[in-house]
Amino acid sequence: MKTKDIEVDNLSLETIGQWPLLLKNSLFIGLGIMLLFLGFVLVLKDRWTELSTTRSQRQEAQHHYATSFHQAKNLEGYQHQVQEVQAMLANCSQQLPNKNEEAELLESISEQAHLSGLQFKAIKPLPEETKEFYIEHPFEILLMGTFHQLGEFVDRVSNIPRIVTLHEFSIQKDKSTANLEILLQAKAYWSPQTNIPKDNR
Repeated sequence: MKTKDIEVDNLSLETIGQWPLLLKNSLFIGLGIMLLFLGFVLVLKDRWTELSTTRSQRQEAQHHYATSFHQAKNLEGYQHQVQEVQAMLANCSQQLPNKNEEAELLESISEQAHLSGLQFKAIKPLPEETKEFYIEHPFEILLMGTFHQLGEFVDRVSNIPRIVTLHEFSIQKDKSTANLEILLQAKAYWSPQTNIPKDNR
């Protein structure tokens, strides 16, 4: 039977065996395409999602590898930086005296005032404050002298080997002399690990 002799109304599944070869092939090809599409939707869709997830994981792994490689490549530099920080920390720790050295530190501050030409009139200890890594002990100091001598004193104190900071300056002219009466607060810092007196026996 030729294709041109077939009427569309006469086509049915019961007479599929009598259909022309071209028509039957077209039907099978169409069914095949439909099955492939359904297979993609039902089966390959999950595989595609899994592939996309795997690609994302691979990209994350590549990024992590690149970061780790960069850190490993610069490990020697990081270790050098750590050593520098540790050396700085050790140096700062050495500048924190223990409580046994308090008298020596106050004597050093008094000496800097004397070398600057200031009169060391009085010193008054104030309450200590315990911080996370150190103990802060302020002292109220009364001095007599000039602005120039005060500037020299501040410079000398900044160069002593222990950490001492100066705060809350109050300056007024002394009525009986031409000098200035200088009231300030000096803060010393103690290391809490070294507060216990050492046994020298």
